[in-house]
Amino acid sequence: MSKRRIFATVPEPYTDVYSLYASVMALKELVEGLTGQRGGLEDQAVMRGDLPDRITVPKNGPWSPKLIPSTGAFAASDQTANWGYFSKIDKLVNVWFMATWTGLSIGSGSGMALLSGLPFLPSFAASASYWPGANVSYAGGSTINPSGGLFARGDPNIYFYFPVSLNGSSNNWSVTHLAASGYLWGSGTYLTDS
Repeated sequence: MSKRRIFATVPEPYTDVYSLYASVMALKELVEGLTGQRGGLEDQAVMRGDLPDRITVPKNGPWSPKLIPSTGAFAASDQTANWGYFSKIDKLVNVWFMATWTGLSIGSGSGMALLSGLPFLPSFAASASYWPGANVSYAGGSTINPSGGLFARGDPNIYFYFPVSLNGSSNNWSVTHLAASGYLWGSGTYLTDS
């Protein structure tokens, strides 16, 4: 039985995902060589390099959140400072957002106050139409500030709610709760078919 020769090449780290992957695999081989371990079939596939095709490279980028009413339209609103960023790995999407508004005039807007423009349409099991998953970290400028949000299947908006009692019941965040100026910062996680 021949001895296994320990050999590891360490590429320049963090120049791209594949370089980072190669660095991790080189370290893994070095540790296995030093400790005399032999992994299972999955580990052998990783060592041979058969697994990289199955790894999903994350997609990251900006998105443009905008405060809108569920019905009608705001007569006026300056939302030029809004910011959003997303990270998508396979079907899991994480979003971060900061929405600010000034000079808001309700106009023909009515119903719920929503945050529109999600980068991917949410999807869930056939039995679920809405799914909790948005958190509000910081909010102000409204008569009632939301505490969380829901994602709806096939809808590019986040639906916000606020608690109304200690027993856990909640109510929808309405355009009537909005002041002329305000802000809403938060994050969320949901699934997509995209």
